Amino acid sequence: IKSFTKQVMKMLKVTGGAMARRLGSTRWMSSGSSFRYTVEGLYDGNLTNVPSLPLPQVEDTLKRYLETVRPLTTDEEFEKSKKLAAEFVDTVGPTLQEKLRDLTAHHGYPYSYIEEFWDEMYQGGRWPAMIHVNPFLSLKDSPDPAKQDQITRAAEFASAATRWWLKVVNGDLEADMERDTQLCMYGYGLVFGATRVPKIGRDVMATNYDRKHIVVICNHQYFKVDIIDDAGQAMAPSELEKILGQIKTTALAQPADLDRDVGILTSWERDAWAKSRQHIKKSDPV
Repeated sequence: IKSFTKQVMKMLKVTGGAMARRLGSTRWMSSGSSFRYTVEGLYDGNLTNVPSLPLPQVEDTLKRYLETVRPLTTDEEFEKSKKLAAEFVDTVGPTLQEKLRDLTAHHGYPYSYIEEFWDEMYQGGRWPAMIHVNPFLSLKDSPDPAKQDQITRAAEFASAATRWWLKVVNGDLEADMERDTQLCMYGYGLVFGATRVPKIGRDVMATNYDRKHIVVICNHQYFKVDIIDDAGQAMAPSELEKILGQIKTTALAQPADLDRDVGILTSWERDAWAKSRQHIKKSDPV
């Protein structure tokens, strides 16, 4: 599970924003530092009372801005940027700074002056999520040569992910710490059981922590596998490996029905995907 957690943290750092309200680096606490919480609380609240991001002065922000654009501009373009920055400080800059200061002066969402803007960009952007938002997650080869097989690795990974997720859902995660300071663990509540539902204009974040299955895609076919039993225990890797083997055999024994491969639609521009999803729900409300 510790190995899986490291992969999760890499993913949170890649996605950022709504998936990563974190300060500093993290380390996994193998013992102690436990605290009780609800998984809904992870998503809805600042459980560890992480302080808001400090609001820099306008002059400091513009200084960093000019340092950033300098390598990308000609001398003439850079001089123009400097003049615009100076004009900004003397005109609307102070007013906008005061509005940002108001955002940091209250409790609750948004938890920092940047968060609401980030969420608007993340959920309101109409570009395809594929590449632009969700690149990929790569896994290192297993150090055990006997576990390099695709089915074996998939079973091990899915089982470890499920055991970790059960810790999240049951409120059993140890606190993330940076030395003696607890870190925000908000992103953990969005790793599984959460999705961006495509909507016209702006997507909506949705969570459901009662699901007990995973979806396996093989040869353009979709299979639902119940991976958590009624007692709340994760399926053993050996049992899951057998099921995945059966799925692969079944899927490869028949031609792929590309007309039903709806997964490809998730790579579309978000409004197009939202319209297609609405059409699919009307024609097949499952």
